[in-house]
Amino acid sequence: WQTLVSVGEDRCLVEYDLDESSVGSGVVLKEPPKRIEVSAVPTAATWHPLLGTGANRDYEDRVVTANSEYKLMQWNADNKSCRRTTLGPTFGQPINKLLPLVKASPRDPDVDAADSIPHPRLGYLAYSTCEKVVGLCKMPLDGNPNKAMGLIAHPGPISCIAVSHDSQTLVTA
Repeated sequence: WQTLVSVGEDRCLVEYDLDESSVGSGVVLKEPPKRIEVSAVPTAATWHPLLGTGANRDYEDRVVTANSEYKLMQWNADNKSCRRTTLGPTFGQPINKLLPLVKASPRDPDVDAADSIPHPRLGYLAYSTCEKVVGLCKMPLDGNPNKAMGLIAHPGPISCIAVSHDSQTLVTA
């Protein structure tokens, strides 16, 4: 089950089915595009990591989108309903790239084997704007400006951000 999600200036969230896509048949959509904005333009999207453990664990897959009005929106990945809208970072220009940073927690020996998948205990979103700023937002995303930070990392445009496999290093270009 491989899925690619994208947003664009047409204000739609599109989910692609990579398992059914091929060179011969082209890129296959999982479902028709979903219009997610009325006036703002979506600028970035990423998968929301599952957070928490036990009864406090997230049970639904979500997609996080950023828009031109500095908002972060969380969408249910199955039915595309909006779960939460919060204020995003307002440092510089709107977000144009989002990356989840999660670190898996060690397995608990007292937990049932069916429930023993590692759950992230550390949740952050790394972001960049198109001009100079990179930053971090602490999860859960609740709009609290004290849970976000941004810094001027480049003298000009930021073309890309990437994170190491252990979420310890953020690289920008």
